[in-house]
Amino acid sequence: MTDGDLGALAAAGVNALRVLPGHGLVVWGARTLDDTGSERTYLPVRRLLSTIGQSLERGLGWTVFEPAGEALWSTVRRTVENYLQTLFQQGAFAGTTTEEAYFVRCDRTTTTQADIDAGRLVCLVGVAPLRPAEFVLLRIVRRTAAP
Repeated sequence: MTDGDLGALAAAGVNALRVLPGHGLVVWGARTLDDTGSERTYLPVRRLLSTIGQSLERGLGWTVFEPAGEALWSTVRRTVENYLQTLFQQGAFAGTTTEEAYFVRCDRTTTTQADIDAGRLVCLVGVAPLRPAEFVLLRIVRRTAAP
């Protein structure tokens, strides 16, 4: 197949099988059936976001025992930033600085008074996967101790 043929297949959302010297048979494209044109069309991005989301769900389970407020938000930000920093150092994100690679927001801008009254913590996480190297947002909602 020519590069033009592969481009046409990619535009149609088809993953071609190619034989690459030294690598054997490979799936070329790694796209999903998501035809919305979103960054989640690519399997590596979908897997990365799934891993981050699941890790944060497990890693923030302790919030259910804590009252909402600035102390909790600060601890959650620090916890999530530490996790994302590890991924950044392993090369999971685009960018040469952490500001280009990810951000974490967990404060009054993400958690309303109604959320606090309902025992919810809302955290907004943005990461820039290597491809498409644009920020992708994850909204994490966890339970907190009743007010």
